Amino acid sequence: MRLEIRTRLVPVGLALAVAALAGLAVGWTAGWARAAVWAAAATAAAAFLAGARLGRRERGAAEAPALEAARLDAARAREERDDLERTLAHDLRSPLGAIVNFASVLQEDFRARLDPEALGIVARIRRAAESGLRLADGLARLANVSRKAFLPEPVDVEALVREAFDAAPGGQRVELSVAPLPPAVADRALLAEAFSELLRNAVKFSAQREKPHIAVGGRRAAGGGVVYWVADDGVGFAPGESPRLFRALHRLHPRDEFPGAGVGLAVVRRVAERHGGSVWAEGDLERGARFFLALPAEGRP
Repeated sequence: MRLEIRTRLVPVGLALAVAALAGLAVGWTAGWARAAVWAAAATAAAAFLAGARLGRRERGAAEAPALEAARLDAARAREERDDLERTLAHDLRSPLGAIVNFASVLQEDFRARLDPEALGIVARIRRAAESGLRLADGLARLANVSRKAFLPEPVDVEALVREAFDAAPGGQRVELSVAPLPPAVADRALLAEAFSELLRNAVKFSAQREKPHIAVGGRRAAGGGVVYWVADDGVGFAPGESPRLFRALHRLHPRDEFPGAGVGLAVVRRVAERHGGSVWAEGDLERGARFFLALPAEGRP
């Protein structure tokens, strides 16, 4: 019915506009012609606007099911991803743990019976299995971040950052400077997880510096949200790598140079997503890096 009304209104508006132009051609100086022009123009404009409004309503009504379907598909995909991560983390631990244990037995109880080459092979097997266990632990952390109950509350972010830094391995030889940080409304446990990963990452990649330094800052953003950053003077990264840094299992450096499972920054991104926020990074090779975490005003949109 609305579509029928709209299709009728538009030709009427056009016809009135044409009639007005005809009146203009006959005699602009005549008062009746000027009045007809203005009346027809106003009627035509109203008809066009009415048709446009009806068209927008119809398009919105037609798009709503598609948007809802897309939302459901995205939610289903996230659930399947979380289930896969949790399943992999669980199913990998048992066989990998057995490999580590048997390799340890070979190294400790059968060392005298194995030649140097065999011992080297056993050592590589054990290192590979231990790396797999770290990966399983990382996948478990990712799954836990997604499935944990979300409990927003006011958070003293400056105190949280200092606690996370004190627990970071290797942080004793790193100089930390923390600017006054605005508080946030967030899930404290999830936010602590994010800052722990960011600070551990900064410590690890600046460890080769003679006097490594990490700086943490923050500011209020438009709309009442907050933006925090963790900056280091470490090895940095090529600017083109920035979009890939927060992907799970993505590594920029060899594992023997910088150990890890490749999920720390993915955990940070997952925490930001749980809050309705975002993450990004800036850096240059051998000139350090800066990682940003933005949160909305009330913990989630």
